Amino acid sequence: MATIVRHELNGKRYAYLGMGYAKTKTVVPGMFGGMLNPYEDEEICAKIAVCDQSGKLFWFDSSEFAVVSIDGVAVTELFKMGDEMTHEVEENCPACEAVVFESMLSCPSCGLTLR
Repeated sequence: MATIVRHELNGKRYAYLGMGYAKTKTVVPGMFGGMLNPYEDEEICAKIAVCDQSGKLFWFDSSEFAVVSIDGVAVTELFKMGDEMTHEVEENCPACEAVVFESMLSCPSCGLTLR
């Protein structure tokens, strides 16, 4: 199955493929000293790779999208299922203070036997 996302600006649906980062850098000669003292501007932004029904790939800014469904299940239904699940009690390991759950037999951080 796949993760389906909706483009917030045009309403089109795409299949989500993955995420990456784009980095740009601009160098402009400085007011004093020209290229000896340039003004530099750098930007890093999150981009996502999606494809349409024909398989054509696109890269978009991640803030322009909302997730519609994951593996055929609507996102709203996923959160409802999470509310119905019983939650494990979160505790701290007495030796190293790492987060452990009541179902764990030993601490993953220090190896202390918990039962």
